Amino acid sequence: MLYLYTFSQVLTPFLTSVCEKSGSKSTINTNFHNYEREQTEWFLETAKKLLEEGSFIYAPIVIMVCVSYLEGVEQYKSGYSSRNRSTEFFRNSIKKIYPSIARSTSNEKLDNFYRLVRCGLFHEASLRGGVTFNDQYSESIEISGEGIKINQRKFLQDITEDFRKYIADLKNPQSVTARENFELIFNIAPQQR
Repeated sequence: MLYLYTFSQVLTPFLTSVCEKSGSKSTINTNFHNYEREQTEWFLETAKKLLEEGSFIYAPIVIMVCVSYLEGVEQYKSGYSSRNRSTEFFRNSIKKIYPSIARSTSNEKLDNFYRLVRCGLFHEASLRGGVTFNDQYSESIEISGEGIKINQRKFLQDITEDFRKYIADLKNPQSVTARENFELIFNIAPQQR
């Protein structure tokens, strides 16, 4: 019989045991730590290192990291699964991180961004028509009638800053709703998300 586990499913019981032996009563902080470490080490820092290489060919991989963050973090922030609602969660996350885009861009254009960028990269390993990237663009993301422009460096910086703020919020014991929503999603089996 084959068993598949996520890294968190294996590590959390071990770290919880260590915390309990040391007198710590809270596993929620262990869960925050695991989530922070995984997102930072596996994705954000890796993407940053790719950009430091200076090669233009790594830009799509960096953009993949950024767009994968959007839907995932929105689940944790909202406390709801994005199952069968990926586009909506992706759109909501962009609106929260980029209020100016939320004010000036229709849901239809944001959904198009989802299809062209996120779905293009993850389903076809390609950016679909009308999407360009360049670290010289003035905005992180620009969505217009002429297409979508992405500055991969600024996009990653924005995502990293949003994540830093989110983790700080989670670590604040007074952020009850944020902590409860995080736990709701963290404790759902991945196949149910």
